[in-house]
Amino acid sequence: MPIIAEHPNGTNPFAISLISTDCMTANGIEHRAIEENGHRDVFLEYMENALPLSVSNAMLDDIDKFKTLAISFMLSTDIEEQINQTNNIVCEIEIWSNAKAANLMESIPDQQILDHIRRNWISGLPLSDIVKTEPEASKITKEYYGFALPWIIHAISQMFASESEKAFAQTYTSIAMFVELGLPNVTSANIYMAGVRSRSAALELSTFDVFKDRRLTEIKQILADFTIQDCNLSDSSEVWIELLSKSAKAQRPRKVSFPTFTWEGSNLPNKLYLRETNGECFLFSSDDYFYEKVESTDNLPFLEIANIMGLYFEKRNNIWHLQSYDPRITIE
Repeated sequence: MPIIAEHPNGTNPFAISLISTDCMTANGIEHRAIEENGHRDVFLEYMENALPLSVSNAMLDDIDKFKTLAISFMLSTDIEEQINQTNNIVCEIEIWSNAKAANLMESIPDQQILDHIRRNWISGLPLSDIVKTEPEASKITKEYYGFALPWIIHAISQMFASESEKAFAQTYTSIAMFVELGLPNVTSANIYMAGVRSRSAALELSTFDVFKDRRLTEIKQILADFTIQDCNLSDSSEVWIELLSKSAKAQRPRKVSFPTFTWEGSNLPNKLYLRETNGECFLFSSDDYFYEKVESTDNLPFLEIANIMGLYFEKRNNIWHLQSYDPRITIE
């Protein structure tokens, strides 16, 4: 039985971990659970339909073993110790899954090869460097560490369902994320998921205090406003910061303001649109039945907004208000 089992509603299990790990940690940092973005039922249904009962029972039989491993991770006092503990735990889960869940795997990499690349992958070493010493690393990190093993680790996390076991569930959810992304901590993983799709750049940026203990939504905002001046960043990190900053600015609503005004006249439509032709401004109705030239002044600077698509004026209680039908424009 290959690991790519049929999902009840078509959701790709590879995407589940990124969907469900908005900001996770075993050390008490606030995280968003799966159900907050509507995927908890999908994930649990997938687990129930795709995980054989024999494997589920094996996990339950070894639940104390998984608890002991999780505690060693939770007691880590620094990043190096956490990487070491993650490496040890993942190794134990590899051996366990090879013995008790091998029927879920389409292929299982040689354990000696996994021992050779695992710590380098988890610690964030560039894949190009890992491949130099282990040619199979690219395929293993994509298929085994990027897909199969995180799926099993997530299944382990689901074994801890009670509120009193929440820390164990969070631990294995975090470890699954580290294995899948090839990053050693929550901060670097969240930076990666926030848009910095370079493991080395995400790892470098995670050293800045401004990203510590931040939720994913906060990290996205920090990246958008991050100032690279006076920061000793690699070229790769600078490129990603500039790219995300430009993208964020392009997506931010444009703010436009214009004073309200009154206009004496009869039979005026309730909506008027603005057009500029050869430096002259005209207000007109949608059917062009009404068409009137207006002067652009300091008090009513029609020319300043004449070439902005998506604007119109609406009459309410005989007062004209600037409005927008473009969601990318907000009226102040």
